[in-house]
Amino acid sequence: FYEPHSPFRFPRGDQGRYRPSQFPVPALSDSDRREQPDVFRPLAPGDVQGIQAAYYTSLSFLDRQAGRVVAALDELGLGRDTLVVYVGDNGYLLGQHGRFEKHCMYEPAVRVPLLMRWPGRLPADRAIGALVEMVDVLPTVLDLLNLPLPSDLHGKSLVALAQGREGAKGRDVVFSEYLECEEAMVRSERYKLVVGSGLRALKDGWVRRGTPLKAYERLYDLQADPGETTDIADRSALNDVRNELRQRLYERLVSTRLGLEPLPQGLSETAAIQWCLVPRDEGPN
Repeated sequence: FYEPHSPFRFPRGDQGRYRPSQFPVPALSDSDRREQPDVFRPLAPGDVQGIQAAYYTSLSFLDRQAGRVVAALDELGLGRDTLVVYVGDNGYLLGQHGRFEKHCMYEPAVRVPLLMRWPGRLPADRAIGALVEMVDVLPTVLDLLNLPLPSDLHGKSLVALAQGREGAKGRDVVFSEYLECEEAMVRSERYKLVVGSGLRALKDGWVRRGTPLKAYERLYDLQADPGETTDIADRSALNDVRNELRQRLYERLVSTRLGLEPLPQGLSETAAIQWCLVPRDEGPN
């Protein structure tokens, strides 16, 4: 769906659904200002609020249309024979860290909606807070339809979790990567590690004057700091946490990139991660 993307389209009748003044203007830290994409620097507080109002207005319009489709299924007597899966391919920052975009690893950018509806097969109104990944959607759908799962899938079925079976649980860590920034993340319930090369000449239009010119690791405590405002990677007391998350990221990247190009021999764990983050599907400049 294109509606919740700039310029945030919606019918004229929806104009005024949300007042810009009802939205907060997120505070910016010094690090936010250093790395804020240039395109967002001129925005005044009123601009920030206006963008948020437009975003939520377009999203409300989209939700209303999706609701019409679901209602039509029930009206036609097809609801109990139809699995509906509603997902998003990315999140979106609405002023947090001075950004209106998705090209980063902050929580608002990497969290996505995942809703499933199948009356009689899936419980209604069940909300699940467990960690899962987009790669889990395909095996879940195949499992619900009683179809065989290919042996080489990276995801796992969430049917037991969705149905509330005893002992069912999500993942202990989840991953995301954005090769345009040569950046990836791994997070547990509490901590998130972000790893980047810092060397990428960005082509996505979001110029960041403060982007490091060397490899970096950032660690956030999502329990104590849900807004990801403080990088705690330099705290020696958290060395074990950082090393464990880095190892998990290494294992995921090297195992899922097999077949694209052989991993060079003799690389350290960190160097192998950096190698995996370099896009290899581009032609010459």
